[in-house]
Amino acid sequence: MRVYFEKPRTTHGWKGYLYDPYLNNTNDMRIGLETIRKLLIEINNMGVPIATELLDTIIPQYIDDCISWGCIGARTTESQLHRQLVSGLSIPMGFKNGTSGNTDISVNACISSKTKHSFLGINEHGKANIIHTKGNPFCNVVLRGSKEKGNNINESTINEVNSKLLENNLLTGVIIDLSHDNTIINGSKNYTRQVDNLNNVMELLKKNLDINGVMIESNINPGSQPLSDNLAYGISITDGCINKNTTQEILMDLDNFLN
Repeated sequence: MRVYFEKPRTTHGWKGYLYDPYLNNTNDMRIGLETIRKLLIEINNMGVPIATELLDTIIPQYIDDCISWGCIGARTTESQLHRQLVSGLSIPMGFKNGTSGNTDISVNACISSKTKHSFLGINEHGKANIIHTKGNPFCNVVLRGSKEKGNNINESTINEVNSKLLENNLLTGVIIDLSHDNTIINGSKNYTRQVDNLNNVMELLKKNLDINGVMIESNINPGSQPLSDNLAYGISITDGCINKNTTQEILMDLDNFLN
């Protein structure tokens, strides 16, 4: 289950529940951090694995024991700090291609994170510390499309990325983000295109392409809404999402296809 608390912004805007849980610019991060940890524990107790995007480099020390898979976003994949962070995490991690569509930076991030690093960080007691990592060999490239070229869910891109990963003894493969710039139609994002994208993925799997998973932007109800004092229940206040019924339908389609 994608449980995201941090929202990277191109310029400005609400940065996520962790930073501003009351949605009013009070930025009570203490409440945000305490609440998300309680929620993560509850979801884990239900037996549901959790995926999240890691944006702040200090926060993982407080929640990474609750996370099964993490992601580094398109705007931070090139960041040395995030590559160092990933090298010390004990969970598989994905690096998204850049907003321009560049996949080399994702491959380079996987290579960098596989190696040992030393850097300043915090320990389990929240104290400043020198961190020495062993490297993380379980890193994926996440294809999320291009702001300039749009959808990159295609045979040539997938084969090219997998080839570069294999050249560097990285065997974890590609994950497809069905949303973000992979949903651009006529210059604008359309969240409903996630359904078509999953159908495209299944066609590519028929060709035995090495695709290890998909990411879906899903919520209780469809679409998105601006932040206001009269929010509708279960609708995203960031990216547009498909609803829970559509999510169930396409997951069942994928399950039937794979089995």
